Amino acid sequence: LPTGREDALRALRFNFDEQDMASIGQAGGAAISSGLATGLSDAKNVAATLKKELGGVDDELDLTQSTKEALALAQAFNIDDNEAIRAAGGIVKRDLAGNTSEALQLLLELGQKTGLGFEEMLEIINEFGGDLNALGIEGVQGFSMMADLVERRVTPQLDQAGELFQELNETIITGGAAE
Repeated sequence: LPTGREDALRALRFNFDEQDMASIGQAGGAAISSGLATGLSDAKNVAATLKKELGGVDDELDLTQSTKEALALAQAFNIDDNEAIRAAGGIVKRDLAGNTSEALQLLLELGQKTGLGFEEMLEIINEFGGDLNALGIEGVQGFSMMADLVERRVTPQLDQAGELFQELNETIITGGAAE
């Protein structure tokens, strides 16, 4: 399909206006220029999905930056672009990151620091994210602290570092140690 026709179909499918389509085109072009995408259509699809999934949730959505980060995350973990976007969306919706870019950076950094696979990271985030929120620790900062504990060999694995926060939460918030 020619790009113009693809853009028209994308606009209809996602119910985007001209301004949305312009920002999607700009984000797609930037992803191509940075070498993170091989085709403009694929890059625009990532940008369109980000806009659709997170545009109403993330008031600070930087579509160009987030498109590049979603593509980088997908490449780094050999996952589908949509998986990267869904994961970032879940992190933002749970208030574990201030915006989409922070959520994508969290996943990239956590993977780099720990060497965990994508699914393992999501399990850790899902398991311990609530404890971080309850303790008043921003997700990005808390997961970075967990990764640092592993990197410094305080705990051998990320889930054990998370358990420290879980136990702290149980002790401080509820008044008893976790079992």
